[in-house]
Amino acid sequence: SLSPTTEDSATGIHIVKCHPREVTNDELMDFIRSHYELESIGIGSASFSLLSNDQVRAKELCGKLMHFNVISRRYEVGLIWNDPSCQMPDNYSEAVQRLSSTERRLAKLNMQKFVIDHFNSQIAEGLLMEVTREEVNCFPRRNYVYGFLTFNLNKKPPKPRWVNDTASTFRGISLNSSLLNGPDNLTPLPQAMCVQREGRIAYQADVKSMFNQVEMKYEDQFSQLVLWRDCD
Repeated sequence: SLSPTTEDSATGIHIVKCHPREVTNDELMDFIRSHYELESIGIGSASFSLLSNDQVRAKELCGKLMHFNVISRRYEVGLIWNDPSCQMPDNYSEAVQRLSSTERRLAKLNMQKFVIDHFNSQIAEGLLMEVTREEVNCFPRRNYVYGFLTFNLNKKPPKPRWVNDTASTFRGISLNSSLLNGPDNLTPLPQAMCVQREGRIAYQADVKSMFNQVEMKYEDQFSQLVLWRDCD
């Protein structure tokens, strides 16, 4: 065992007095166990997670809304609304104004072709589909999502990217604010970095593209409408 330290005033050296005593196996096991508990911080998975009431409710609703579509052979899920009977304000006129402003910016940056190719690719892959005004009017809870072009300045040259802004508000309401905040299922960055200590060799890769394997409920697709006209 160790006693409190004392300091030699002449040399300034700290002196620790050791008093040998018998240590039991249980004490050694507890010491080793506590050592590995510290070493596993950020690596071992937690046995429980703390969720808010809204997150618990969102998780339950997601389980109820999800089902397997035998036709497309994919899982389908609906949006998790705060209030299932809520109505979104009609923001069509605002979406038209936003689109006109975006088109002027694209012309100024000479980026029309990039965005046109982006939308054509999204349609070809089935991530977007064209709908008529008559189809849209069949659903009272409709909402237009505004889009804009941004650049990743960390890339050389800066890499352009099209972003759909679901946090933008119209009359104080946005799509994000109308939905429940579900639990965060992503792995925290510190844990992702520490997990590399598990093995002898660490591999790193970048994701080129994400592939949607879960379909959106048909009526909820009209709450995520996008206006586009190929800069015409």
